[in-house]
This record gives sequence, structure tokens and C-alpha cells, in this order.
Amino acid sequence: MPAVETIEALAEAVRTFDVAPLGLQVDPEADAAVRESLQRTGLVLLNERHGIEQTPVLVNELITWFGLGGVALEWDVNLRPWLDRWLTDGVLVDPARGDPAMQVWTGDGRFTAGHLALLRRWAAAGLLINLMDATPVVRPRPEESQEELARRWWGERDAVMADRVLAVPNVPGGWLVVAGNLHTSDPIAAHIGLPMGVELAQRRPGLHSIECVYGAGQFYNLGPRRSRSNPHMRHGDAARLVMQQSRLVLEVPSPREATVPHRELP
Repeated sequence: MPAVETIEALAEAVRTFDVAPLGLQVDPEADAAVRESLQRTGLVLLNERHGIEQTPVLVNELITWFGLGGVALEWDVNLRPWLDRWLTDGVLVDPARGDPAMQVWTGDGRFTAGHLALLRRWAAAGLLINLMDATPVVRPRPEESQEELARRWWGERDAVMADRVLAVPNVPGGWLVVAGNLHTSDPIAAHIGLPMGVELAQRRPGLHSIECVYGAGQFYNLGPRRSRSNPHMRHGDAARLVMQQSRLVLEVPSPREATVPHRELP
């Protein structure tokens, strides 16, 4: 059941989500690199693929392992009132229209039942939760192509996210910043502008980014999709944080489809 279309089905998926740890292993060299990033910048960045069931559990294990005090998610700031009701009262309301509906039901995999299950635990434990995404209003310029407009929109969106991350308060242990690879990796900068992760690294020298690599499996992003095994996967069945050629890599051997709210909206 990778996609759900009703708030009742989403609530049931949240209730039954298995939050048990996956047994994340962290190599000493990777441990040292993450702690160096947190000490120097107060941040560490996690580059993930949307729509994978294990992601929120692995985020939880990283938070526990490194004693982090905050998590920043690639969720729109307009979700805050809706999310706060869930965090404080345990009530999931069906957002039928407007910005919250667009963010809850879009189905791109950023938002999963597992995230909602663990967010209540994080909030109860005193973890600070920051929503860093926002949709900028970008007006076309004279003779600007659609491609140029889209690139400028992406660039402004990532700049806003970077600003929101840099504005978070200092917390004991530091922050884990979780975003998809379109917002964290340098190679795509020529296509969509400067990614948030690159800007953060420029403004916070010493910031390290953890790149998730996946084995063969499945994920959900606007529909069920298959994951091919990444050639950088080197280890066995357990999730493992390692250093590979000076890169922090989180290996997720067998990704599974997350339960994602997805509904066609008017």
C-alpha cells in the first residue's frame, strides 16, 4: 500500500508504522567527519531520495547516534499550523484545499507516514523541527524562456531554503538538514541554479554532506518506482554510514516503498 488517498488511511498507516531501529552501523572515520561538521558549522546535510520507507527511521538513528537537537525538513512552511496540530494534539485533519493540501497530497515522497509517526516522538523529546521549503513567486522577465524561468524559480527556492537553515537557532548537538538530491548536489547546478547544499557549504565552510546510496528495491515518487543498485554499494544487508573517497555515504541496501499520501487535487 504505497499510496493512500484518504486521511483515515493515512492515520492508520501512521499508527501501524514500525519505528524500530534498523541497526544503523557507523564507521569510525564517518563518525569523526560528521562530528567535525557539527562542531564547525552546527549542521550536517543528508541527501536522500524521496519516497523510501526506511528514511525516517534512519534519520531517527542518526539523531540518536550523534545526539542532535534539531531536524530541518524539505517541507513547505505553510504546513506548520497543520503539522503543529498533529504534534500537539495527535490529530490529522484532512486539508482539502489550499497550500496545506498541495503539500500533504502531492505524492512526491517527501511526506510519508513514517515521518509523521516519528515527528511526534521527536517533538515530545524536545527536538526542534524546522520546515525549510517555500514556494517563491517568480514573475517572467521580458523574452525569458520557460527553461530560464524554471531555473530561476529553482534557484530562488533553494536560496530561501538556505536562508531558513542558516537562521535556525543553535541547539545542543546541532542540526540534521534533510533534502532531496536536487537541492544538495553540485552537478545539477548548471540546470537549476545553485542548490541549497552548495550555498550552505559556501556560507558555512566545513559543512559535510551525507549522500544516500541505495541497493535494488523500490520507492514512491508520484507513483511506484524501482531503484537500481548503486555501484558505490559495497557492504552487506545493514544500513551503514561510511567514508568513500572522502565522501560520506549512507548505504541503504534494500529500499522499500514508503506509504505516501497521494490524491488528485482540483
